[in-house]
Amino acid sequence: MDHLASITLEPAARRLSVEGQPLDLTSLEFDILACLVRAAGTIVDRDRLMTEVFARQLNPEDRSLDVHISRLRRKLGPHSSLIVTVRGVGHMVRSRA
Repeated sequence: MDHLASITLEPAARRLSVEGQPLDLTSLEFDILACLVRAAGTIVDRDRLMTEVFARQLNPEDRSLDVHISRLRRKLGPHSSLIVTVRGVGHMVRSRA
């Protein structure tokens, strides 16, 4: 179980709660967040996210990762700023709120 700010991620149960309230995520959204949380405080490059989560190589024209990150931020609401985009490199989850 990982705790980050008000977020609790339970990988074995594939559950996420924000401030104690369960949050409904798609399988890909959960996998993206889990990958970012495991590397909290460090940048996870787009290639690694595509390989680990989508099980395919990054295509520069493929925007699916961006769409899923955007939806994930929307679902996180006031905690969306935990996910940081490092332009041209990848994404990271802040290790501190």
